[in-house]
Amino acid sequence: MLEEARRDAELTKGKIVAEARQAAGDERHRAVREIELAKNAAVQDLAVTSAQPGDRLGAQGRERPAYGPTTKRGLSKEALSSWP
Repeated sequence: MLEEARRDAELTKGKIVAEARQAAGDERHRAVREIELAKNAAVQDLAVTSAQPGDRLGAQGRERPAYGPTTKRGLSKEALSSWP
């Protein structure tokens, strides 16, 4: 009788541990999904926010200056001369 009680206790323990592991896995998957959704929302917000200044500048008719080879060389020399 005592041996039967021990087996029942072990079976019950195994079931409880398995259910706890399943619940922990489910919770982890839920958390990962929520983090992924939050990350995607943040990236989307960043993309929209970072595009807005460019849109405003474009709407004002401002364009990036065109640099020729001479200007590029001069800027490169200037940048390298100030390099430590």
